[in-house]
Amino acid sequence: MKAREYDQGDFELVEAFIKSLISKEMAEPLTNAKASLESHLMAFAAHKSRLNNSIIDMKKFRKQAEIL
Repeated sequence: MKAREYDQGDFELVEAFIKSLISKEMAEPLTNAKASLESHLMAFAAHKSRLNNSIIDMKKFRKQAEIL
């Protein structure tokens, strides 16, 4: 995945969030904050796993993220 493709996804996420705040039709965002955070943690863990050629324990990974 190219950096620009990832940036585009972020742009679309922010755009959907802003629309959910100002639109009367879409009262709620597509996902809640907890689900969004979990999906980002999984993406970061997958990236770390790929770089280190290792299996990530998500429970430990979440705890490490909380410390940061």
